[in-house]
Amino acid sequence: MNPRNSSWLWVLVLAMGTLLASSAISSEPPPAQALSEEDNAVVARFTQACADMGYLAAIVNVTQGDAGKTVDVQLGPQYRLGTITITGNRRFKTDQLLVGVPASGDIYSVGRVKNWIDGILKRYSDAGATATVESTKLDFDDANQVASLTVNLKEAY
Repeated sequence: MNPRNSSWLWVLVLAMGTLLASSAISSEPPPAQALSEEDNAVVARFTQACADMGYLAAIVNVTQGDAGKTVDVQLGPQYRLGTITITGNRRFKTDQLLVGVPASGDIYSVGRVKNWIDGILKRYSDAGATATVESTKLDFDDANQVASLTVNLKEAY
């Protein structure tokens, strides 16, 4: 295991609570099993934390053992943000909507991108207009670990 990934795992453990964490070594995802509502919430929090650190394909599993619950995390590759494209915008110029966007080359953070998109929708609302996100598309360049984003807006008139 890459020591750098290991340190991120411990950051996750400290951020998510007092669960015992270990990193799965197998390249296969753990077998599917029914999880409790509490375990599903733990998986969701860990998955979101991984996604906010660029690990967009992280696999998180909670298992019950003799020593308590274990959270297994397979981080996978860490992605950086590539290009960002906005389509469907007519009311605002693209450069006006790109204000506050995470920079190309930054670690891809689902949370930061969501906050930026929320800011776009607020800009429309503040101007007395309405826009929705009709679709988003991520294009992955696995060789370079880059994810490029296209946001398609739908403006209401």
